[in-house]
Amino acid sequence: MKRKLLVITMLVVISLAAVLIVKSNSDKNKAIEELREQHASYLKNSPFKETQHLSRTERKTMGLPPNAYNEQLWELTMDPSTGRPMPELALTTQEELRAQRMALRGVGGDSSNPWIDRGPNDQGGRTRGIMFDPNDINNANPADDYTRVFSGGVSGGLWVNDDITDVNSSWNLVPGVQENIAVTVIVADPNDSNKMYVGSGEPYLGADGAVIGRGVYRSLDGGVTWDNIIGGYTGVSNGGQDVDGIFYVSDIVARNNDGVTELYAAFPSGRYVEASSPINTLGADSRGLYKSVDDGDTWTRFDIQFFNGTYQNPNDIEIDANNNIWLTTTVNEFNQGGGDIWSSTDGNTFSL
Repeated sequence: MKRKLLVITMLVVISLAAVLIVKSNSDKNKAIEELREQHASYLKNSPFKETQHLSRTERKTMGLPPNAYNEQLWELTMDPSTGRPMPELALTTQEELRAQRMALRGVGGDSSNPWIDRGPNDQGGRTRGIMFDPNDINNANPADDYTRVFSGGVSGGLWVNDDITDVNSSWNLVPGVQENIAVTVIVADPNDSNKMYVGSGEPYLGADGAVIGRGVYRSLDGGVTWDNIIGGYTGVSNGGQDVDGIFYVSDIVARNNDGVTELYAAFPSGRYVEASSPINTLGADSRGLYKSVDDGDTWTRFDIQFFNGTYQNPNDIEIDANNNIWLTTTVNEFNQGGGDIWSSTDGNTFSL
């Protein structure tokens, strides 16, 4: 009997809470609607409703500015509850917004949330690729989850730190990716985190061959061992002027398409010596956006070309919240193209 009364009491409390929530939401919606109607009334009876539609000649005759910018701005910045702009509250509003930004900020850089150096201190150059190990979970202490980090240096090599939160934890070179290979991007398979991919080579410095790569490397065991699956020298053409193969990877993304992982890779081309005539190229025969659906074993190139059939130079790839793919282009070694944005909803065809 006591248990039955307890259950009934709980149901009554839950019902009352639900009623209060519904009433609160109803009152809030009613207040918003009333404020909206009040705002509409203020706009309808604006003191500038006549003058802002006058011609420039009429406005000049009346001694008004030649356009209605100020009148329009007055209405656009009107406080819905008072029917006029409230510049006297600007400072207070700025302080409130500043406090909100401080509370919600996601990056560091000041005394309350400073950047902390996590090394490495024994390498030079730029860091283009970084990835928190998605397999670093289920540690004895949950705070130790996702502290293992892979990093790629443009000066060369793939590196790993087993605990980036520990300032004394060292960075170690990962075997399988040559330490003189420029690493630019690191991604993991969204359907199998043991499959990882590294892109190598950066073309942005033009004639500086110090950032040449060898295409894409793959790991099937969570980053322990790596193999080069596409890229490198395949020959010469154009009378020896062009070195063929894939030497640069600007970007790689892994897209989950209903359980099937689709890899998209940007393979640009570049110059390999400082020469204006002739211009010698690296990878001109293979530049373009590529796709693989079999873990990088085979790749197909999209027909993203100029009118003359030359493939455009791909740069950045992004996947949006709706799983659409976006591609940007950059200039090639002849300063052609660049600045285009292409998109695809199905991963099969791209539109400018």
